Amino acid sequence: MNSSLPRRLAGPLCALLVASALAAQEPPPASAPAPAAPAATASPSATAPASLSAAATAPAEGSAATAPATTSPAASDAQSATATPAAPATHPQLVAAELVHDAGRVRKGEKLGVEFALENHGDGDLQIRTVQTSCGCTVASFDRTIKPGGKGRVHAWVDTSNFVGDIAKYLTVESNDPVTPRLQLTIKADVVAFVTASPSYARILQVQGQAASTTSVELWADGEPPLEVTGVDAPKKWIEASARRAAGKDLSPAGPPEQWRLDVTVHPDAPVGPLDETLVVHTNNPHQKRLELPLTGFVRPVVQAVPEAADFGTLGEAADQHRFVLKLFNFGSDPVEVTGVSSSLAFVTTKVEPDEAGRRYRIELDLAPDAPKGKFDGKLEITTSSKAVPQLTVPVRGRVG
Repeated sequence: MNSSLPRRLAGPLCALLVASALAAQEPPPASAPAPAAPAATASPSATAPASLSAAATAPAEGSAATAPATTSPAASDAQSATATPAAPATHPQLVAAELVHDAGRVRKGEKLGVEFALENHGDGDLQIRTVQTSCGCTVASFDRTIKPGGKGRVHAWVDTSNFVGDIAKYLTVESNDPVTPRLQLTIKADVVAFVTASPSYARILQVQGQAASTTSVELWADGEPPLEVTGVDAPKKWIEASARRAAGKDLSPAGPPEQWRLDVTVHPDAPVGPLDETLVVHTNNPHQKRLELPLTGFVRPVVQAVPEAADFGTLGEAADQHRFVLKLFNFGSDPVEVTGVSSSLAFVTTKVEPDEAGRRYRIELDLAPDAPKGKFDGKLEITTSSKAVPQLTVPVRGRVG
């Protein structure tokens, strides 16, 4: 306040100023209407405190926002580009026109051919991975790829040589069909032997250089005409086969009164080894003019070492690896003695023990502990009293270290 005012005016002026200040702090009378805010320009956030404005505009906890989200056109295009749906997966479907093929009556020995039709009812390529057969008598071929709506084939052949009567052979088709990855097909047939062989094969065990061995097979036909054997083909010169009418004790009780007897002989000069040959019998039967008859068995030497070589393999530290045992067999009719055994390797010693004198022998080969390291290859000479096989040579081999 200006100090130059007269003291007499200072008191009234101060009182007036205090009254004005108190009047400014008092609220307006209740009856006085509040001034209306302009409708177009007023904003709660503009007039309210920050804390009150946030509380008034934020949604309550747990409630959904009522205002829809907005996206810019550029963001909308980007979302459309990344949200393009993937192409639907394709699936093949394997369908067989028939699951079981019944070939009816077929002749024994016939190679029965069957074809199964396949279709792909799916919308993806059908891949046939393999076709497995249930029997070694059956072989199969197949189309590997079948397009959607396309067709394919499985071809199968069944060898009926070893069957008589009703048979069922199975094929398992493996594919990429997700629903049926394995599909079973069946071949049925009634195998009829118009010409019967009893037994259905000829089996002979022959010792080389010894008396010839012979076996017999009975033959007959079902129905008319009565069987006639017009010839027999033997595949090797040391095999002899002939046919004659059977009578008396040669007749098989399983067949009709009219039968034929087939005699098969393997001669002494046959080579050593397994017999795996086929005889061909020719007949007058209109349904089976040709009958194939297997010849099985073995031609043995008079004296044989088993195994055929003394192979020590690669020797380690184990003591039992330093011994090898051979067996010597006499298949001849006369007894045979082992008269001597010698090794071409100085570090291999031998010992002979009879398992059955004159028939079977045990020959032990021992490798010396100081045998030189590395590969060795020698032979064992065995002498016998056999006139057919007076000497036998057996290879000896292995590796030390």
